[in-house]
Amino acid sequence: MCLVATLACLLSLTSIVSSVMDARNPLKQRRYGPSFASFENYKVDILVDKDASAYVPDDDAIQAMFEAAAKEEQLAIVRYRARRSIVTSLMVMGISIALFGVHFRWARHRC
Repeated sequence: MCLVATLACLLSLTSIVSSVMDARNPLKQRRYGPSFASFENYKVDILVDKDASAYVPDDDAIQAMFEAAAKEEQLAIVRYRARRSIVTSLMVMGISIALFGVHFRWARHRC
C-alpha cells in the first residue's frame, strides 16, 4: 500500500505541475482547440484542419475568425480545466499521503 500511495502522490505532482503551467500561460497550450498565441499560429491550425477539397478562407476571413473566436472564452476554458485538474490532483495527493501515514503507523506498531 505504501508503494501505491507513493506512486499516486508522484503522478498527482506531475499533473499539478502541468496544470500550473497551463494556467500560467493558457494561450500557449494546445490541447483544447486551435492556438491563440498569434494570428499566424491560429491560421496554420485552421488551414491544417481543412480538407484539400474544402473551402480555404483568405487572410481577411481568417483574421475575422481569429478576432471573433472568443479568445477570452478560450482563456477561461483553459484556466477552468487547469484549476480543476490542480484541485483533483491535490485531493488525490492528500488521500495518498493519509494512506501512506496510516500504513506506516500500522506497520510500525505491528513490528
